[in-house]
Amino acid sequence: MKKLYVSDPTVPVPKRTLYFWKSRSQQDALGDKNYNETNNPKDGGQNLENIYEDFASQNEDTPKNDVQISEKVDADIVTDSEIVDESKIACNDHDYVDTVDSGGSLVPEEQNFYFTEQSNIENNYESDSDEFIISSSSSCSESETSESSDTEEVIELDKNEQFKFTEQQLQSLSVLAFILRHNLTGVAANDLLCLLKVISSDSLTLSATKYEELLSKIDHVDFKVCHYCPCCQSVFPENPDIFKCITSNCRGYRYKGGLLAQTRPNRQSCCFFVVADIKSQLKNLLEQDGLLEKIGNVKYQARLKKLTKSSSISDITDGKYYRTLLEDGNFLANENSISGMFNTDGIPLYSSSSVKLWPIFLAINEIPLAQRFSRDNMILVGIWQGKGNPPFLQYLTAFGEEMCSLYHSGITITRGNESLNIKLGIFLGVVDLQAKGYVLNMTMHNGEYGCCTCEEPGKSVKQGKGYARCYPYRERKKRFPFRNSEHIKYTVGPKATSEKRLKGICGISGLMSMPWFDVVLGIVPDYMHGVLMGVTKTLMCKWFSPTQCKKPFFIGKHLTSISKRLSSIKPPDYVERLPRNLEKHYAHLKATELQAWLLYYALPCLNGYLPAVYLKHFALLSEGIYLLLGDYITESDILRAEQLLDSFYKSFSDLYGEGSCGLNIHNLGAHLVFYVRLWGPLFSWSCFGFEDWNAAILQSVHGTGDVTRQVLYHVNAHLQLKKAFERMSSCSEKDYISRMIRLSRQWKISLVATDCTIAGGVTKFLNGRAQHKDLILGATEEKDFTNLRKVLRIQCGKERFYSREYRRLKKRICNFALTRKGEIISIHYFVYNQIKKLVFAIAQVFVIKNDCFMFDDGGCHILRVCSTDTNVAIPACEIQEKLFFLSVLQSQYIIRMPNMHGHGLFK
Repeated sequence: MKKLYVSDPTVPVPKRTLYFWKSRSQQDALGDKNYNETNNPKDGGQNLENIYEDFASQNEDTPKNDVQISEKVDADIVTDSEIVDESKIACNDHDYVDTVDSGGSLVPEEQNFYFTEQSNIENNYESDSDEFIISSSSSCSESETSESSDTEEVIELDKNEQFKFTEQQLQSLSVLAFILRHNLTGVAANDLLCLLKVISSDSLTLSATKYEELLSKIDHVDFKVCHYCPCCQSVFPENPDIFKCITSNCRGYRYKGGLLAQTRPNRQSCCFFVVADIKSQLKNLLEQDGLLEKIGNVKYQARLKKLTKSSSISDITDGKYYRTLLEDGNFLANENSISGMFNTDGIPLYSSSSVKLWPIFLAINEIPLAQRFSRDNMILVGIWQGKGNPPFLQYLTAFGEEMCSLYHSGITITRGNESLNIKLGIFLGVVDLQAKGYVLNMTMHNGEYGCCTCEEPGKSVKQGKGYARCYPYRERKKRFPFRNSEHIKYTVGPKATSEKRLKGICGISGLMSMPWFDVVLGIVPDYMHGVLMGVTKTLMCKWFSPTQCKKPFFIGKHLTSISKRLSSIKPPDYVERLPRNLEKHYAHLKATELQAWLLYYALPCLNGYLPAVYLKHFALLSEGIYLLLGDYITESDILRAEQLLDSFYKSFSDLYGEGSCGLNIHNLGAHLVFYVRLWGPLFSWSCFGFEDWNAAILQSVHGTGDVTRQVLYHVNAHLQLKKAFERMSSCSEKDYISRMIRLSRQWKISLVATDCTIAGGVTKFLNGRAQHKDLILGATEEKDFTNLRKVLRIQCGKERFYSREYRRLKKRICNFALTRKGEIISIHYFVYNQIKKLVFAIAQVFVIKNDCFMFDDGGCHILRVCSTDTNVAIPACEIQEKLFFLSVLQSQYIIRMPNMHGHGLFK
């Protein structure tokens, strides 16, 4: 039984407890005196802006007072030999230590040594440098922002010419490239360095002995740690010695533990978030070779399309909002101004804990689409780690303050011999429904007035055993008006509270720190989570889940047959994930798998099983989203998509019940087309690219302590390695680093023809014979096969084309293509003329059937085709694009890709 002396006066109080009580009493008296002297507002700075003071005061939570000491203890009772560490608290027989793990539980003393050592081993932060100590007992105050030693040799990159790296630096970069490529832990990295020294002690000039020293050879990482009160969430001043919250009537502390723990040398920060050096990252990004010229070309093309009054939409730069920013007097009218979008989302850090990371990412809108969402071209703005959710008001305020500096002052970069002042403005935010409620400080998606675009309140309807928030369909003229950004920021927001919400608004948002940001038009519906993970996944669960077995749309009894149909489909190579067994995985499909199901697989696989009325209804959604994903959306496409999604929204409640018609359906049917007009195609502002970065962050995490700085070092090392790689002259180390940082597999080009390149082997025609002899000789204008060779793979521009005779693609069909004349062909093989350097495709012709559409009202992007006996020889330059070919039972279908931008869209 623990603490017997509390209930039984005859039991003596442990000596260590008596000593702790006395020292605690003395420290309390001393601490209050020090607090009054050091916590002067003149020295400590201000809290938040005046506009946030009311909000902070409304969320105060006064904690209980510290343990009061009721007895006087004679110091002579405790001898010197019996004095124990003040950090130890005798709470029970196990003597717990004031150390908290990532799960929030106290660690027993007998386990504490193993816990601390194991954390250090897993994180490999055992060096003497405070900069790299990331463990459960590390302080997040002054030591967190310590810079690399001045004596360390840091690579200084000349922006105008190639830098001459020393042999030691080249070896450091090569080893670092290997470590990053395989996501090695710090321990593994140090062991690798030791191994290299053992096996090549004579030739290895690398003097670094630890992984962190390799990082210091590249560059140091600058970031700012912002501590906030765990009670009222007010941000502490930068002075680390101010440990009591300066908010009136708040007793929150800056560091973990009571008042005594606030002055310990190894004190642990209680709550904090980290803001990265955005200016440095942006400067490194924009100084990449040729990137600034590409950005300028994108803006030039946007202005040209605006002047010609082109109505086609291909990117963000074609949207109405962006075109408004290009007008004279607006932000983007300056040729040196650029725009960006941000994203934030919670990432579960461990499967066995509720600890999350909340990073904020930034992408530049003017970077060409092929590179925009590359990991190398996105910026990590800030990161928070902890349980629950970060203090979004303070977190986004810190983000907004950094953006204000870039918006008004910008950064100076070097291009050639000239210096340019580049300004950056954030005008777009992409977040899922749950994060949207936090970011905008409004009610969640399942509450009244949950829509952040309009003032639709919704209604509560019975759903199952409880109730759900329904957003019923309304005719256009009867719909609620759009919200007004200025009204929310300056009228409704300051008056609203979480207890007294005004049309769903709970208070002011941290985005107000960016006065130019429109919180209505700038926060878009999330296509990935809303349409794919939301609507599409919900429909699959309704069709296949046994809980819906009494519903007319339930087809779970046919799931095995449907799954066999799906498994028989062989997608082309640009769909990276192959179809999976629906019986086992339909409730756990990834967003990219759901996208392929929505656009390609569902209609052919469900035909004959799902009742016609439900299949026709789903076809409306499939074609509508297909049109909005196009890389060249015309006005007629917009009107067609608007009609399809409006019809889908109108019929949804009648088919699946009012309770299922939630906010995702409302956004899809009422607002999605509006935002495509405003910001461009769905793929140009989806979450796919940001989610790819989230996955990379999780791969870089090793250990169980504070990993925020670990992530920052990992991201910075990638950026600096790429920057150093671009400045290297040709050498063996550069070739090796190129293989390490290259993520996609490259074709080995064997020959270069006039209109394409050839990959793989080139073979002769046996005995001068071929199945299509007359066709080949007629097209190539040759008398025999002496100068002709057979080829199985070619590449025209960025598009790779395969032939039917290429046997290595056993699970994919990549030989169907569309010619520039509109013919659908299946390529048998290619013929290469060695003299004229020309390539021809020998192909079979397919034609569209008369009853090509499954339904006239929707799903018209999927066409029924049939084969012919006609074979043609087509020059390689006449092949336009690959086609998606499906063969389900006796039916054959052809589908064009809506766009070919970004590998993240079709994993």
